[in-house]
Amino acid sequence: MSGRVGDLSPKQAEALAQFREKIQDILPQCPSQSDHFLLRWLRARNFNVQKAEAMLRKHLEFRKHMKADTIITDWKPPEVLEKYFSGGMCGYDQEGSPVWYDVIGPVDPKGLLLSASKQDFIKCKVRDCEMLQKECDLQSVRLGKNVESITMIYDCEDLGLKHLWKPAIELYGEVLTMFEDNYPEGLKRLFVIKAPKLFPVAYNLVKHFLSEETRRKVMVLGSNWQEVLRKHIDPEELPAVYGGKLTDPNGDPRCRTRIQQGGQVPQSYYAREFIKVQYDQCVSISRGSSHQLEYEILAPGCVLRWQFCSDGADIGFGVFLKKKLGEWMKAGQMQEVVPSQRYNAHLVPEDGSLTCTEPGVYVLRFDNTYSIFQSKKVSFTVEVLLPSNDSQSEPGMSKAFLLSKRRTSAAHASSKPGLRFKSVRLGLLAEADEGEMSGRVGDLSPKQAEALAQFHERIQDVLPQCPSQSDHFLLRWLRARNFNVQKSEAMLRKHLEFRRLIKADTITTEWKPPEVLEKYLTGGICGYDREGSPVYYDVVGPVDPKPILLSVSKQDFVKFKVRDCEMLWKECDLQSIRLEKNVESVTMICDCEDMGLKHLWKPAADLGGEVLTMFEDNYPETLKRLFVIKAPMLFSVAYNLVKHFLSEETRRKVIVLGSNWQEVLLKHIDPEELPVIYGGKMTDPDGDPRCRTKLKQGGQVPHSYYAREFIKVQYDQSVSISRGSSHQLEYEILAPGCVLRWQFCSEGADIGFGVFLKKKLGERMKVGQMQELVPSQRYNAHLVPEDGSLTCTEPGVYVLRFDNTYSILQSKKVSFAVEVLLPSNDSQSEPGMSKV
Repeated sequence: MSGRVGDLSPKQAEALAQFREKIQDILPQCPSQSDHFLLRWLRARNFNVQKAEAMLRKHLEFRKHMKADTIITDWKPPEVLEKYFSGGMCGYDQEGSPVWYDVIGPVDPKGLLLSASKQDFIKCKVRDCEMLQKECDLQSVRLGKNVESITMIYDCEDLGLKHLWKPAIELYGEVLTMFEDNYPEGLKRLFVIKAPKLFPVAYNLVKHFLSEETRRKVMVLGSNWQEVLRKHIDPEELPAVYGGKLTDPNGDPRCRTRIQQGGQVPQSYYAREFIKVQYDQCVSISRGSSHQLEYEILAPGCVLRWQFCSDGADIGFGVFLKKKLGEWMKAGQMQEVVPSQRYNAHLVPEDGSLTCTEPGVYVLRFDNTYSIFQSKKVSFTVEVLLPSNDSQSEPGMSKAFLLSKRRTSAAHASSKPGLRFKSVRLGLLAEADEGEMSGRVGDLSPKQAEALAQFHERIQDVLPQCPSQSDHFLLRWLRARNFNVQKSEAMLRKHLEFRRLIKADTITTEWKPPEVLEKYLTGGICGYDREGSPVYYDVVGPVDPKPILLSVSKQDFVKFKVRDCEMLWKECDLQSIRLEKNVESVTMICDCEDMGLKHLWKPAADLGGEVLTMFEDNYPETLKRLFVIKAPMLFSVAYNLVKHFLSEETRRKVIVLGSNWQEVLLKHIDPEELPVIYGGKMTDPDGDPRCRTKLKQGGQVPHSYYAREFIKVQYDQSVSISRGSSHQLEYEILAPGCVLRWQFCSEGADIGFGVFLKKKLGERMKVGQMQELVPSQRYNAHLVPEDGSLTCTEPGVYVLRFDNTYSILQSKKVSFAVEVLLPSNDSQSEPGMSKV
């Protein structure tokens, strides 16, 4: 059932009744008390009454804080936003819903943010949302039916690099989060029109702020966008500039009296000279020298984005292009892409971006060669922005997928070929400010010490419930939240509730894991690093994720991982006693030998994300470093699937080692503490070099353990395939290394499926004319859902084909989800190591 009034299942109707009962105390404060209104919150949380209640209560707090009930009448936006911020409501779609337009091109994001506060910007968007909600209410009265959602049109003509300015993107992310949290089910569909090649990059920057349900409503239209809009909006309701007949009274086809067009903000409005930013890395550049960052771009369409400032004096900066990664070249030997010049970045921070129009190695060069007396400290952030493959498109639209690699180097002006190259640690291996304190016992700044005292005072009521009451323990939570006492308190209180529910205090002694996890899930604690921290190993290759998840509940799997974390905490406590110093973090080694496509199975990756979120939320500052060894090419794809569950701080601790990984491990772990299989001297008492008594090795799970035949999944799309016909999906892959992943089921009968390769997008070819990659065969997907994946080893158009040509009587409905998984460019590497 749709979950709307008049179309509720018995369970949904029961949830609505429970929801209404639980919110009786706040119902009078709601903008509406109707079932239509309440069902929006239930649908947004999949009819989980508890979550819907929490969401609504939080929304009412938001309304109170923002004064949303009177924001339309009592709050006047700053003049600069009224004049130069684009967009507006104009007309209605064929179902009577209001249509909102956002005109992106003319917007001057930097000018707006230098002229108005972030709070005013957000309040302006809240006011827009409230106006749209009121218009929906009026339409409901006018039409005699419920209208609760809107159609949006994003006009992306002239979308440019200025719109990718990092502070603007971050603020836009906050606006999208506000919209998702406080106006659920308010969007019916969003049409993106006139999207340039840069659009996938821009979308990739903000898509993670959107729920899966919202993402499914985003549709990128092709050259026939006017025709598509007219299918949904009558010409009399559509502005002439968008293919309709609607104009302003003066004949203006853009309807400027309703849709603001934005424009360049005059500097007379500026309230500040620059926006303060956080930089990822800083580096000292000696007098007469330079510092280079190298990015290998394998396919055009990526965007390089940078921000930097210098201390005390100006710095030179330019961008160059060369052919080979690691090949030392002077500036004059490379192609100049962004001319090198000196910037007063000690007075005003600099930022910029560049669309990579061709493959090659892009070199960002900080130049201090002209200074014969003064070294310069430069703080900077550099990012490679990849296009997205998430936005939907009308038939005939292509999708491009790009890869990038990154390396950095430091060069002295008089250096000769043979330059030392330093692989980048993701998060950009930053030098700490000399005056910066670590936030640990004995190394606290006055502000940090004050925050600790305040934190201690605020949690007096729950302190006895904590695993430890020491300053070492409390500082973990403060560091995890950058010494924000309020956020640290909320995090710790939530953790204590988690401990109570999962019974963490006794989980290592009183909970017995299912036998299948004890036998077939790999890993374990084995030895200590040179600083006395426990070392934990994850052996990925032998793990068989699908049978494990078919054999145990998700709850048992999560509890098993909680038990591991508790055991690690206890081992750290024991080491603290043995060594008479504080030990609070662990070294992890992830052995990726034999990692394969089976490890990218979506339910397993989703559960892995839940486990990582649990770890981030409840065991802060537990990870010292994570070494990834024997990583195959597929690792970067796998890492890209899970990295967004990790905090920036955790990502910086992930280090991917190259072929000399044993040598690197021995720098951190004594040979006597490192298993022989990993380059050390430790064995089991029976001489086993793998130390199987401490490190479980996993293996194939026998079918006798299975508790179910398949995992229920959510599909993104469904299609009816007529008798005697087929349905094809095309994905254009521009560089090798991506992975295609699919899941599907059919209704009523079997369906054929295969994967093929051809050269040109949109070119109609028979099956026999294409290269067969996954042989086409019939699957009983009506009985057991099918899933699979394929590594794209060469560029081309990959065709996923559902085949019903053999059926002369029966149409088939197929539900499916298909993803293109991109490699990550985020994992760090040790100096001298090549990045996977």
